[in-house]
Amino acid sequence: MLHHRRKAFTLIELLVVILIIGLLIALLLPAVMSSRESARRTECANNMKQIGLASHNFAAANNSFLPSNHRPQEGETAPYVGWNALILPFMEESRIYQEYDISQNWYDDDVSNNRLVGEIRVPAYGCPATANPNRWVTYIDAEGDVFQQAPTDYVASSGIYYMNNVEENLYRGAMASPGRYYGASGVTAGEDGVNLSEIKDGTSHTIQVVEMADKPNVWRAGKLAATRDPDNPFTLAYPSFSQGNWSAPNWNHLRSWSFDGETAFGPCAVNCANQASIYSFHPGGANVLMCDGSVQWVRAGMSQEMFVAMVSVADSEVVSGGEVITFPDVTP
Repeated sequence: MLHHRRKAFTLIELLVVILIIGLLIALLLPAVMSSRESARRTECANNMKQIGLASHNFAAANNSFLPSNHRPQEGETAPYVGWNALILPFMEESRIYQEYDISQNWYDDDVSNNRLVGEIRVPAYGCPATANPNRWVTYIDAEGDVFQQAPTDYVASSGIYYMNNVEENLYRGAMASPGRYYGASGVTAGEDGVNLSEIKDGTSHTIQVVEMADKPNVWRAGKLAATRDPDNPFTLAYPSFSQGNWSAPNWNHLRSWSFDGETAFGPCAVNCANQASIYSFHPGGANVLMCDGSVQWVRAGMSQEMFVAMVSVADSEVVSGGEVITFPDVTP
């Protein structure tokens, strides 16, 4: 009887199979990565839309005033409170809001639970693409106690500097700091914040909230430049704002940077630095929430002129086809 030996794979054939599998993986991986990033970008945009809807519902209940932040001026006794806390009941986060006492400072732990509430992570306040979603924002209080707060990747657009941080070149934004004088706009922000009727440049053309991801870590043009942790906390809790946690006053007077993120007031407005500027971990650009509740995509490297035009609420810049048609003079 004849017995036929089964032919086995040769080494060359095995290597060819491995090579083919490797090539298939190499071809499919970019598509998989692109699909994941598309999903993250969409989820991020949906978070911002939720913030926009909550802001409009807040405005409807407050005489058309957008939610704002408050930092007490000298001699004031009003608490430090931020817009993120104010819109919680309009974001289906009433349970958190009920635990938060807006009559007390965000960092208070004597007469309220505010410090504990600030440790709660609010899903809609974080972008899924951020580099360190599990980070904390670390503070020291006046008694020297170190404590941590939950982060956010979204920051209110309170205004913007053009070319430098001279007050005469500061334009008022949709979430302007109450009582602050905006020299380039020639107006002092009201104590109740900005009314939707004051946005003369159009709510669909004016930025309300921007991505400023992974604060308090410092990023410059895709590179991590500095981190904050329990061994390197902020000096004091009470004067801090926009350090990366949602519970504190959360706003910035925005600005542009050099393309390497090293120097402020350069030509780059998007994804060059996450210090008072738009910054995301989405390739090629970032999401911004407009005052009409829509979310727009702004490209990486957008010019500071376009940035100013999109942030200021009533300074008559005309934006068309991605270009600024007119732009006012500024103080050098």
